[in-house]
Amino acid sequence: MLCILSALKAESEPLINYFQLDKDPSFNFPVFLNNDIALVAIGVGKKKISDRINSFFLKFKKENIYFLNFGIAGGHSKHSKIGSCYLINKIQDDLTKKSFYPDIIIKHSFKEKDIITVKTPISNESNRYYSLVDMEASEIFNTCKNLVPIHHLSFLKIVSDYTNFENQEFNSFYIENLINPLLNKINTYVFDLNLFLSEEKSILTVDDAIWLKNISNLLSLTASQYQIIRYKVIGFRLKTPNKLLPQDKIIPPKFKQHQKQIFEKLNDQISI
Repeated sequence: MLCILSALKAESEPLINYFQLDKDPSFNFPVFLNNDIALVAIGVGKKKISDRINSFFLKFKKENIYFLNFGIAGGHSKHSKIGSCYLINKIQDDLTKKSFYPDIIIKHSFKEKDIITVKTPISNESNRYYSLVDMEASEIFNTCKNLVPIHHLSFLKIVSDYTNFENQEFNSFYIENLINPLLNKINTYVFDLNLFLSEEKSILTVDDAIWLKNISNLLSLTASQYQIIRYKVIGFRLKTPNKLLPQDKIIPPKFKQHQKQIFEKLNDQISI
């Protein structure tokens, strides 16, 4: 399932209408879906992101979920163009200075760009921010990386302004008019993502499945540990179709910390 994450109602409505999504009344926040696409309204800023994404994931965790953050962003007049849509290849949190790197493995037709996530809106264009600017991307990445593999995360941002709000009209009609001309291009990307998800279901070989089963039994993996290493194996197989998984003989752990050490070593070995 592809799950689109958007902050503003004006960002969501063009996609809800285009993909014919229906509201799911079982959530106490806006969630819309059809058979293979969902849209979760995460609100502006970081505050509600973790709770809403985790609530959604808890209900649909048996699905093969891909998170796509879609929305507007501020840009710099010398380095971006209003109305252009960019796929994000680097995220930096302005407060913590931590950087995150989405693992882009799907072919696409967008230009790539980096983005900085800020705590409060930037109202005056500044040479301090040559990247795109938003208020959610770093928190989305930080939350989702604990739920899905990194190659199940994408960020699409449309430049809406040059952080000069006092000089332009900025409302829902304006935002929707930025998004509507790009819907066909976005649809192509969404189609390719869903195609990737369907192909990924069968990417593991029989030997991979046996390896996973043996590791799970040998280490007595918890359900969450099993999901983590399974995602790692999928990423390993996508990037190295002909390479064997680690074949080192593993001695059954005698205590919890030893189990954790072996588990982390295996994850490191197959993280490419």
